[in-house]
Amino acid sequence: MMNEFVIKYGVSIIFWVIGLFFVIVSYAATRTKSSGVPIVGGIMILIGGLLSPIKWLALLCFVDYGFWYFPISFILDGKNWKKASARITEAYDKYGLKKGSSEEESNVSIDFDDTKELVLRVPETKDGDLVWRYYKGPCYRLQYPQITFVIYEDENGRKLILVDNPDEEAKLLDFDKDKLFLGRYSRRGREYSVEIEVRESEENSKR
Repeated sequence: MMNEFVIKYGVSIIFWVIGLFFVIVSYAATRTKSSGVPIVGGIMILIGGLLSPIKWLALLCFVDYGFWYFPISFILDGKNWKKASARITEAYDKYGLKKGSSEEESNVSIDFDDTKELVLRVPETKDGDLVWRYYKGPCYRLQYPQITFVIYEDENGRKLILVDNPDEEAKLLDFDKDKLFLGRYSRRGREYSVEIEVRESEENSKR
């Protein structure tokens, strides 16, 4: 009997145990605002169910919030992005900035500088420094807290940053140094402080 059970469910149990471990890690990570490993645990449970004689056990993959959270978050994220884009467009008009990319259409440069990188710090999260490619013109988006910002450099070399979040009007700040404290923002009842830094990229420093 024991051998028969192991033959039927042994491999599935291995996948279920591994999957459950990742699910627990993911739920624990959400309590500390870290990224965790969503979906991985659900996939392992799904495989375990499909390999078992009782195929409907694969539905237990939905205990991993990634399986139902991500489709919903993509829909909500799309709606939030449209709203943020509308607010940014209003801010362009308010501050006399234009969205065009040519000199005839725009009074700001829009380009990518591969010698630099943008470092974003939110001490209240556990993810550490976020390092992004350095663009002037296109929007950066941050989920925690929920803000959108754009870095400009005008024709005189003066750097500006346009910051938007759902709770207040977009604001235009001078960005004349390599570091800037953007401010404190709230999301879901918790306050986050945001600082950005432009520094030489690691790849460029190794050359």
